[in-house]
Amino acid sequence: MEGKATEELRLFLEECAQKLYGITADAPQTEDDDDDDDDDIEAFFQKEMKALEESKSAPKLFSPVYLDLQCVLFFKTGPPIDPVKFVEDIIKLVVEEPNLHRTRYINRLTPMTLMEKATEKGLQELSSKVLSKHFHLATHESQEEDYESRNGNRFSYAIRPTIRNHNTLKRDEVIKQVAASISDFHKVDLVNADRVIIIEIYQGICGMSVVMGKEWEMQKRYNLNELYPQKIKPSMTSDNAPNFKSNQQ
Repeated sequence: MEGKATEELRLFLEECAQKLYGITADAPQTEDDDDDDDDDIEAFFQKEMKALEESKSAPKLFSPVYLDLQCVLFFKTGPPIDPVKFVEDIIKLVVEEPNLHRTRYINRLTPMTLMEKATEKGLQELSSKVLSKHFHLATHESQEEDYESRNGNRFSYAIRPTIRNHNTLKRDEVIKQVAASISDFHKVDLVNADRVIIIEIYQGICGMSVVMGKEWEMQKRYNLNELYPQKIKPSMTSDNAPNFKSNQQ
């Protein structure tokens, strides 16, 4: 079952990348060559072998990563895919194109911007790298007024951690540590947050991303099975999220 689900997800992601961005996964790069070597069998063979080796060493657009977790699949993405933006675009595609291939085994997509070790230090590094693009952090020396003039909004937020097969970091501790890294300039809103901080902890790894809160809730927290049969009304919010885990670390 896991093998079927992995293959289904890979094909689904590749289909979406092609539809959304015109990207074909692992497409071979060919060169037009008018040299006489084209008629030389040995040269042709060497050329084909070189192309094969290059394709093996080239970074893949979508690569499955085995985590030994029931009902959870993890895919590492390569450039130019931005995990959060990609999943946001997939959700729009699912809603707008009823003829898009429907997944049988895949229920929910959860984008991760970055991954670190599931430790207090790893969580701190994630907070610094990921949250700094969306929030004024408590550790920054810049004044809140400067942040407001540059960004224009005091985004409210909610922290949504999920912990599986992990006993070191506790849910309440994770929430407190991440919240402590964000300045009081931003307020917590558990009902109608502008931004949702998604934290996924699996065994020894931890991932984090920031998504548009109202859209995330409206779009069933990216649950594909709940999105397929219905249309979702456009969000009334005016701001757009900055740009599935790129793993470009």
